[in-house]
Amino acid sequence: MKNFMKLFFLKSLLLFSCTEKRVTRIEVEVIEKKALVGEINQMDTIKVSLSSTGSLISGMPFTPIEKASLTVSNDAGATINNFIINSEKKWKATKLPAIKAGKLYEIKAVAEGEKLSAVARIPLAISSKLIKIEKREKDFLVDVEITNPNNDRALCIISLLSKEFYINDIGAVINEKKYKRIPVSTADENTDNVKYSEIRLPYDRIFIPLEKKSTKILRMYVEEFFIDSYNVNYFLWVKSLDSKYYKYMYNYKLQEEQYAFEDNFTVPLEGNITGGLGVWGACYKVEIPVTF
Repeated sequence: MKNFMKLFFLKSLLLFSCTEKRVTRIEVEVIEKKALVGEINQMDTIKVSLSSTGSLISGMPFTPIEKASLTVSNDAGATINNFIINSEKKWKATKLPAIKAGKLYEIKAVAEGEKLSAVARIPLAISSKLIKIEKREKDFLVDVEITNPNNDRALCIISLLSKEFYINDIGAVINEKKYKRIPVSTADENTDNVKYSEIRLPYDRIFIPLEKKSTKILRMYVEEFFIDSYNVNYFLWVKSLDSKYYKYMYNYKLQEEQYAFEDNFTVPLEGNITGGLGVWGACYKVEIPVTF
């Protein structure tokens, strides 16, 4: 019943386009659909969430699909990855192939007799570096420089993350598997967060478009309360996303803002997946270690 009520509220979900202020009403369909959500970049082993979206009529929950076949192929049509399901019920690629900026990659899935597919292009390379960290009375000031050397706009998302580690009995450093997002704030009016004022402070992601052949210094603030210097590593992720992925992530964040569901209950939206919901998102990723 709890999931049914959550799904019922979604029927009138209002989502905003990140490029304009006009309100778009997205209707959630009552029929069951499959959803695929995954990201491909040049750094990480691909992980994909494959699920059944349930039904607004029956109140069925959103459940992971554990029996399926998935492949990723390059623009020459050659398969570069197969997948196995892991302990978190996510599909993980069996290897880390050379993913190239500017190239197309297609994902195909067959789940419970239904076919899903999508094609996405990795954006061209950007660069980023940490310019300044300054300890203030109650927070840290962080300046990060992002350079887009390309002839097209770069649609970027910036996040601060942490990962805990510990030292085992034989002195080896063991990193935890999961990252945690650290809340940040910014007053930069070039960010979509500030420009549209649709996302509440503090932010777990900062959305910022960069014009072609431009360099931008983004200033962020991190409250001291969120920083722990004991056995924690910090990283900035700077990602340049293809346009459909950027819009999907912005709208998905608005969904989280409007419906603060328990147990991280959120609904895959309509993206670029043929045959289902969700998104096959391509991005170019830069990771920057941060020491507070």
